[in-house]
Amino acid sequence: VSACEKGQRWRAAVFFLGDMQRAKLAPNVISYSAAMRACEQVLHWPQVLKLLADMRAGRVRPNAVTFCSAIMACEKGEQWSQALQLLAEMRASSAQADGIAYATAISACEKCKRWTQALQLMADSEDLDIYPNAIMCTAAMSACMKGEQWVQALFLF
Repeated sequence: VSACEKGQRWRAAVFFLGDMQRAKLAPNVISYSAAMRACEQVLHWPQVLKLLADMRAGRVRPNAVTFCSAIMACEKGEQWSQALQLLAEMRASSAQADGIAYATAISACEKCKRWTQALQLMADSEDLDIYPNAIMCTAAMSACMKGEQWVQALFLF
């Protein structure tokens, strides 16, 4: 499955996961994450969400890599609300949200001109001792500019 990820062959990755199950081999978090990355790389966010649901149905617990892949797929697919939902699920689970997860969710908001949500994520991240990095700040400023909130963008400096 990992080789499929590296070759961006998402259909093959999903097929191999199914093969594992048919052979009575239980896919683990690593195999699911690799398949999700293969789908995310080719902008196939609905398949990523399906794999996440399959993973949970198979009682495989998503980790930080799995959640970040799903959030990134939603960001690339401009599915900001789905990205925020995944971030909330990540925070509620044992997987620890980090700067990468927040930066990706903020970027999803930026792409969809959701400046208020981007600024809220910036505030939330600081409350969790995740200090803003350059990617987070740039995405939040861009979201403010796209929403014609120039003053808000200036406050991020």
